[in-house]
Amino acid sequence: MGTRVSGMIAAAAAVLAGFFMAAAPCGITVRAASVSEADEHLEETGSLEQEIIEAVLFASSLDRLLWENQDSIATKQEVLAHYLQGFSEPLASMFTEYWWWDREDKLLPGDPLLVPPERVHLGSYSEDRAVAYYDTPQILQDPSTWELEPYMEVRLRRDNGRWIIVYARNRNRCPY
Repeated sequence: MGTRVSGMIAAAAAVLAGFFMAAAPCGITVRAASVSEADEHLEETGSLEQEIIEAVLFASSLDRLLWENQDSIATKQEVLAHYLQGFSEPLASMFTEYWWWDREDKLLPGDPLLVPPERVHLGSYSEDRAVAYYDTPQILQDPSTWELEPYMEVRLRRDNGRWIIVYARNRNRCPY
């Protein structure tokens, strides 16, 4: 059991290190939307902004959706397909490795890696690329889980008509 637990911790650390990679500078904030005020705000924004905000919220809810549908997931490929709905292949693979236990061919319970944010702030965006920011949900900042920094930066790209997250970085300074 001790070896398995330490292996799980090492796997989780590798997933988080890969997910929160350091990279390019941030964009300039032009809009913000609160989840609780989303309907009102999204009516005022363009459909492109709405698509990007919804993509961030959807992708960050994939852990919850995975566990809500755990009885219908029987293979590692199904877990990968689940995360490919909101993430690039490299990121979806990292989430899959975290949640799927090869030894017993089943989902492995653990602390969530993804939690939907309260607010999504859009930075620079175009028809096929976007930068968004949000406050890291408190559960992910807690020392008993991941002890992440207070802010997240995510980069998205349009892939076959839908927005997916291709990069994420945890930040200790407010980027918006």
